[in-house]
Amino acid sequence: QQRMALSAVETVFAAESLTSSQSSSGSTSVSASLDLATVLKVSQALSSEIQFDKLLATLLQTVLENAGADKGVLLMPRGQQWFVEAIAILDQLTQAESTPLSDSTEIPHSLINTVKRSLEPMVIVDAAVHPTLTADAYVVKHQPKSLLCTPILQQGKLIAILYIENHVTAGAFTDDRIELLNAICAQAAISLENARLYQQAQTYAQQLEQSQLQIVQS
Repeated sequence: QQRMALSAVETVFAAESLTSSQSSSGSTSVSASLDLATVLKVSQALSSEIQFDKLLATLLQTVLENAGADKGVLLMPRGQQWFVEAIAILDQLTQAESTPLSDSTEIPHSLINTVKRSLEPMVIVDAAVHPTLTADAYVVKHQPKSLLCTPILQQGKLIAILYIENHVTAGAFTDDRIELLNAICAQAAISLENARLYQQAQTYAQQLEQSQLQIVQS
């Protein structure tokens, strides 16, 4: 599999790296450097979690442990509005609470909006010298080094955006880590959709129970 040389000021649209890929030899397996045991473990952990908040925490902690990131944020849409649903910082408990994207100070808005429009993943090798991010309020304040932002698609539909960063190391998100993140996002797309449907079913059941109770009481 061909490797890309990344410069410190380069933005990489890693669409092929973050989707199911095939090598030039025709092999459909992941690269030899990818730890298949880790992929299986991650898939089992995500597929077995149906509670929405717990799934978000499991997903972000898994990403931090395997992608070389020290912070991760998951964003999801509700109707026409986007929300920051969960924030994870290495060695801390995941914060699972909905904050409107427009009000959040936890992400670089310019990067998120670019990925939301293009539906293409982006890898920033060094945010400090990247021409389109040097004026971003979040980057100016927190000075992260490596950034990665990718859409999570389910049957072509954008259902979430994953943002991760590394504050210490430029170029932290190597090809191998991106490929592992690909496997995580593929499973996350399925698990997030299942958790959303389960949450909707639970809400409907509660509303139905309340309606029946009101009828009995009346």
